[in-house]
Amino acid sequence: MPKMFPAFCEKYPGIKVEVFTQSGQKLREALKEGRIDILLLPDIWLEGEQGFMSRLIYTEELVLVAKAGSIPDEYCTPDRRAIIPDALNNLKLFLLFREHAIRMFCDRYSRSVMSL
Repeated sequence: MPKMFPAFCEKYPGIKVEVFTQSGQKLREALKEGRIDILLLPDIWLEGEQGFMSRLIYTEELVLVAKAGSIPDEYCTPDRRAIIPDALNNLKLFLLFREHAIRMFCDRYSRSVMSL
């Protein structure tokens, strides 16, 4: 994000940009109350939310980071580029707090895999 703002300000010099950092919940409340005009959040934060419009502007891969050699070969796809979802049941994971966007994504992903 920091790389994006200088280019934006150069292209649109008449638009004043103020950056606020807060939890996603507090930013949503600020948007509802009209204290801010727009916000950048992962799409999961808007699930079931009425009264907002959103547009996808960025995507990224979520990666699992582990100590080299700590994930057995049988937990990985043949090319070792991905973890087999069921293998996560056998690993101890450190996750962020429940309201964090990455945690929400992991929870949603886990539910979708379990329902297959």
